[in-house]
Amino acid sequence: MLKRIIALALSALLIFGAFTLSACTGKTGEDATEAPATDAPATKVPAATDAPATVVPGGRKISFVNGLDAELAELYFSPVTDTEWGEPVEYDIPAGASVDVNLTDLSSEYDVGVVDEDGINYDIWNVEIWDGDVLTLMQGDGEMTGILRVVHADGETEAYEAEVYSSDDPEPGEKGAYPLTVLCEQTYEYDYDADPYVYYTELKLMLAHTVDQDELSAAVEESSDEMRAKAYALFDETAAAAREAYEASPETYDYNDFGVTVTAFVRRADTRVLSILYETMVRRNGYNEWTYAAYNFYTPTGDRLALGDVVTDEDELVGLINERMADRNEDGFLLDENTDYTAYWDDPDCEDYAWTLDNTGITLVFNDTAFGIDEAFLQTVCIGFDDEPGFVYDELTAHAENYTCYFPYGLTNYFRIGSKIVPVGVSYAPDPDDEYSATLFIYADEDLYSEARTDYSFEPMLMHVGGKDYIYVFTTSFDDDCKTLSIYTIDGGEVVKVSDESLFHALLSVSGDGEEEQLDYFDMITDPEGFILGCYTDLLSTVSGYRVYSADENGVPVPAMNMIYFDYMFELTALRDFTAEELIEDTPTGDFITVPAGTKLYYTATDDISEAWLMLEDGREIRLEVDGSDWPRTVDGVDIAELFDGIVFAG
Repeated sequence: MLKRIIALALSALLIFGAFTLSACTGKTGEDATEAPATDAPATKVPAATDAPATVVPGGRKISFVNGLDAELAELYFSPVTDTEWGEPVEYDIPAGASVDVNLTDLSSEYDVGVVDEDGINYDIWNVEIWDGDVLTLMQGDGEMTGILRVVHADGETEAYEAEVYSSDDPEPGEKGAYPLTVLCEQTYEYDYDADPYVYYTELKLMLAHTVDQDELSAAVEESSDEMRAKAYALFDETAAAAREAYEASPETYDYNDFGVTVTAFVRRADTRVLSILYETMVRRNGYNEWTYAAYNFYTPTGDRLALGDVVTDEDELVGLINERMADRNEDGFLLDENTDYTAYWDDPDCEDYAWTLDNTGITLVFNDTAFGIDEAFLQTVCIGFDDEPGFVYDELTAHAENYTCYFPYGLTNYFRIGSKIVPVGVSYAPDPDDEYSATLFIYADEDLYSEARTDYSFEPMLMHVGGKDYIYVFTTSFDDDCKTLSIYTIDGGEVVKVSDESLFHALLSVSGDGEEEQLDYFDMITDPEGFILGCYTDLLSTVSGYRVYSADENGVPVPAMNMIYFDYMFELTALRDFTAEELIEDTPTGDFITVPAGTKLYYTATDDISEAWLMLEDGREIRLEVDGSDWPRTVDGVDIAELFDGIVFAG
């Protein structure tokens, strides 16, 4: 069974290092010793003991009814923020029988997992459960369907649809972290006594998939190595050009005229396809050249796909491409109808074009170096699934109800918005009269939206949730480097701003050696129902952290977990003795300890309302109640500035 929401603890995040990120586990466990054997993944765990669970404050005592015709082999309840399913709470529940369950977690929202005697899996996500509730798993309207009915103690009834799959189907595996090279940037600020500074950012992709994780992970790592090798070759070539320009004319040399940037855009990530578009920009002597490459993987096996692998008739490709090119510009680039392009379509490494398989269809990007196309709107072609039924194999057209798609700014992209495929793009223009200002442009179909901004970085993506489409634009301010997520919707062909949120890609730092002086990675949003973003908090100090979010019905990220975690050690020193509750594995124990003056502590997490978690030097963790309703912040009536040294607030 598969977990959609990932909650990352500080210790887990600090293990990532170097260029290759370790695979991270989802809801998994070890083989059960008592459970009936099934082929369902992530459900074989140590047997539950016969002793009844102890109900802790905030726990839930409920009843579960097997309303199916089959006996249930395993039953799981897991808080939505947990990364593992944990132990089954019950085994062998006959058809029509009920069992009492004690849920001991301090949670009100659970993922429920069931495996029946025939190996049929039922996964039910984000179920709100309270003390005294009665839960009944029933057959849905058709085969391989299920409904979980929840009757609350107050009589209110809710129904949740189950995800149902057989052990004969490809097995959902855990969410994994795969190494991808992104945003490899080299800036040539030469003093010619040292090598140019190289700044890297690594992507940690959280991907729910149905595969042997090792196969996909190895395939993605191989693609990373290939892109890294290409990037280094370009770094060396451009560095040589920069040095030559400097030596020829030191007085006119401008390091801004030389650079290389390689950026990855995850176009699709689901149980069938992982599709990544790479954009490479090389700047030499002030001239910019963009080229594109792509890696498309069949996630159940990790095999890399060529375009010829996904279409049912390669001979139709030329006509479909030319039809779309001609519609946009009568003088535009057209493929030669008499040329056999089979070698192009069957070669996944063809450098003349790149293609991706997103949730709209096949998108092709033609490189200007190969075809002489020098305008962005002429570079992209989209062949939609719905526009050409049967052209792409059915298995590869399936996509999630909610999905995301990253795309380059400045390049025309094509997405299905409502009932038709329309051009969508994001770009910006610096203000010629104010170096700290720019105009942001967003266009969808025939509508052009503009907005004055004081930002210098714009990173766009598409968020499709609840049947609606939203454009996310992550920005960084000239004023104070403050990061913002601006959200726009496309409503009736018009771009409308929804909100500005103080959220950003969670950027986590790892130090390196030599050229690799700085290595960062961040979490891309691939699942609207569970993703990690960075955020700001000012409860105990002004600190940036990260937590899990999900997109609401308005496309706005809302917290899916209470706590904000920090990826670095924010150090404080106790100025006086104080008392705090001890935590064990992030769970309050009810036991209080006295922390003496002079103790060094590390601020690790907060709910940004009234709770701060700190770690002592000996590794023990404590929970501190902070009154954050007014300034100054206080603990038991004492100003936190009098309680700790190291308190820092912005502004």
